[in-house]
Amino acid sequence: MKQCIMIPKENRKILKVALGDHELTVCEILSRLPAKSLVRFKCVCKNWESLIQKDQLFSDLHFNRSQTHSCSGTTSLLIWVSSLWDRTERNERCLLSAELLLPYDSSGEGGGASVQRKIPLNIGVNPVSGVSMLNIVNGLVCLIDGDSHSTCVFNPSTRESTPWIKSMVIQKQEEQGGILKRDNKFSNYYWNKFGYDVATRDYKVVSLWSRIVGPTKTNWVCEIFSLRDKSWRLIDAVPSVLPFYLLRSVYANGSIYWFRADGTPLIVELNFVTEKFREISVPSPVITGFCNQYKTALVEVDGRLALFTKDVRPSYNYILRKKEHEDDVKMYVLYDDQDSTKNSTATCSTNYHWMPVSFAKPPFDWKQDMFPRDDFIIPIPGTDIFIVRPDDDFSFYYYNWKKKSYSRKFELNGTKSFFNKKSNNGERDHISFSTFTENLMPLN
Repeated sequence: MKQCIMIPKENRKILKVALGDHELTVCEILSRLPAKSLVRFKCVCKNWESLIQKDQLFSDLHFNRSQTHSCSGTTSLLIWVSSLWDRTERNERCLLSAELLLPYDSSGEGGGASVQRKIPLNIGVNPVSGVSMLNIVNGLVCLIDGDSHSTCVFNPSTRESTPWIKSMVIQKQEEQGGILKRDNKFSNYYWNKFGYDVATRDYKVVSLWSRIVGPTKTNWVCEIFSLRDKSWRLIDAVPSVLPFYLLRSVYANGSIYWFRADGTPLIVELNFVTEKFREISVPSPVITGFCNQYKTALVEVDGRLALFTKDVRPSYNYILRKKEHEDDVKMYVLYDDQDSTKNSTATCSTNYHWMPVSFAKPPFDWKQDMFPRDDFIIPIPGTDIFIVRPDDDFSFYYYNWKKKSYSRKFELNGTKSFFNKKSNNGERDHISFSTFTENLMPLN
């Protein structure tokens, strides 16, 4: 029996002292089970409850094994359906959980996806009308209420959530007897992003605020939410670029990256360890000219930042430009010395370069309005495969970016029953995808 134990060596000695051989075997078995089963098994006995709910080493072991599921041909998706947040459907607040089967050959054989169940959002009594979902990090979902400017972190694996915690900027205004107004008050235009501090193992949210203090002057304030402390705090650092132009963003390996959508191409990074901003240039030939001549998207690939670009300059302005290349999408991966020092508080490195990676033209027409969607290209962690979505909420392709091959088209089965083609205001609703890893981290 002892030969079956696969707990990493650095954790095994600690667990063996605390648990003994029998409990160590139990730990080895339980760490391979889905979170849904473990939540039920907490009632078996107090030892299991303590192990599943409170033991950090067990939680880390289970999370690490959950991350390797994609290597065995399956992974999980979380699906956000915007119609479920309609003001008239307050009792239908949920996410959808789907199982994604990865293809085992270039034609896509064996692939597909199907919705498994709804996940009710246990987020307290906060009104749903102004709530939006930020990015998902390590299986945790961050929600922001734009009406009250509060944040909540929800764990879909355990169905636990934090209380709604109000912004420090708003708290200070209320202490001064004021309320949030656009006239000479701080305003937040949804400049919020969720990430992970790899040094302190704390989850954080960054929020940027603006305040007009004169005809031509605007003050900027940055605040950070700490999940460990369950509170907001102001920091001194602010980006050198006006946040109005920071539209596209992604979390990757301990940092938030924004793409400046105006003027000279530029990436703005916030490192969650140092809580400092820095600028990363985007030289030619990544982008030649100005930002408004390209459509762009930011994606995490193998723990690194990747920039997708699509040249939308009209061909008649450039004689040497060939018509067949107008729809090409190009991919560049950022290689940065700072990646090896994320755990330190050292000064941000300026030694980086962009590596071009060829990207095959998809079996459908790229549309310019696809690029504002944050989920039209979704990397599957631990693999060389992307999910590539056309302008269709229910279909997708697999793309192996190393083999430069696309699968056949797949449908996301079982979603349409949760999705309204026409909402109450006559607009078409939207769903978004995100890969998901189970995490037993307690939030209460």
